[in-house]
Amino acid sequence: MNSSTILRKKLGVKKSFALPRVGHFLRIPLDKNVLLSDEQKTRAFESEVVGHCRERIQAFERLEETANPYTYGIASLGFDTKPKQLTKEQINKWRDDLALAENSFLKLLSNEEASRFRSDAAPYLYERKHSREGKKFDLNAIKCWIAKRAYDYGWTRKRFKNDNSHMGRYSRDRPSIERISKKYQWLALAELLSRLADNYWMEGEYRSLPKPYGSPLDIGFERDIDPTIIEDKPNHSSVSQTPNN
Repeated sequence: MNSSTILRKKLGVKKSFALPRVGHFLRIPLDKNVLLSDEQKTRAFESEVVGHCRERIQAFERLEETANPYTYGIASLGFDTKPKQLTKEQINKWRDDLALAENSFLKLLSNEEASRFRSDAAPYLYERKHSREGKKFDLNAIKCWIAKRAYDYGWTRKRFKNDNSHMGRYSRDRPSIERISKKYQWLALAELLSRLADNYWMEGEYRSLPKPYGSPLDIGFERDIDPTIIEDKPNHSSVSQTPNN
């Protein structure tokens, strides 16, 4: 039986099952350097070179606002309006203001820092280049791995004849009643995530750099307690109370 048959007819592993968590990891081992996107290089430069000095922060913000035609005011975000036809005078003024903002910022940097600005930050600020982000894992391959691992754990159709793949109601939340094969999938996913956390980089949050795994909060909070093993709490609502006189 091939993996696609296992996925479709037996275990029923869905892409949405693994995506919310596996999608946080990059396909880059921790012992390899992460190739940053142009925007990430710019934010790293901003954090490491600019962020410790108020004067540099203000000058860099002024440069970034001037380099962006939208924040500078010569381009519009409106979709129902035609692009502005800039005059030669407007273009020349923008270039002059941009050169002035850049020179004011570069005066605050050392020669080494200025060289890093031109290589790391300028391509994104001036040309809005977007190099590709770090590669993610193939979710189809992830699904096949989870399915195979569930079989390795011992799930078989013969052993669980009544494991109905349609048991339970459809919901975005984890249901209180799950088929046995789904429990095997949760075990496989937990093992997979532990392997990824130990060996691969994670994407950072918005405008943040990639990072190693730090805590369960890095992959999103989700209740992982199997409801079938929770002890019932005492029902205190049935205890009679004597009314106050």
